Amino acid sequence: MPTPDPVHNSPVKGEVIKRLRAESGIARAKLAVQANVADSTWQRAERGDSVSYRNLVKIARTLGVPVSEIYEDALDIELPSDLPEPAWFTQYAEQQSARLRSIEATQAEILRALRSNR
Repeated sequence: MPTPDPVHNSPVKGEVIKRLRAESGIARAKLAVQANVADSTWQRAERGDSVSYRNLVKIARTLGVPVSEIYEDALDIELPSDLPEPAWFTQYAEQQSARLRSIEATQAEILRALRSNR
């Protein structure tokens, strides 16, 4: 008996998430920060791998779609938007946001330097 393919049998609609992200024109890392999920979680969702329902709700909200659009087994209930985050994750998200801002500042500085050397 063949082993089931977990990606193609997953209820997470990774291709839909990837398409919606591309349509948004926003980098995956930025969307992950906006959703308050780890970038690796967003990557797993785009591959159709297992992601917690709570994180799928956050991803759906960030993309502006109902959970049922990105998850076949969506519950008929919506989780409240004010669920508290674990302290470690809040700290991690803040660190990632600061890191992303630093990278963006460095990129802007490099672009300015390149433009001034023309």
